[in-house]
Amino acid sequence: MLEVIISILFLFLSVLRYIVTVYTSSIAKAATQANAFITLYGSEGDTGRRPLSDSQTSDSPFKKGQVDVFMVEAVHLGKLEKIIVEHDGTEPGM
Repeated sequence: MLEVIISILFLFLSVLRYIVTVYTSSIAKAATQANAFITLYGSEGDTGRRPLSDSQTSDSPFKKGQVDVFMVEAVHLGKLEKIIVEHDGTEPGM
């Protein structure tokens, strides 16, 4: 179970840095070593599928009970409407 929080930092012009914070649960099999991805959808477009591979807070993301922070740079999406977080299933819950 993951909880994702999105924050926005303005860079320049209409390019934004979306800060994605992922909270990996402490329950059994919550951790994963699978390749994770996110897609942000807004009223004015979407990011397309982006990897969550470069955590700003950990060398090994998605460990049980861990908080990871990722940066996703994209054009202005308008009002955020939904997100999809997924993984490729290569290393399911541990």
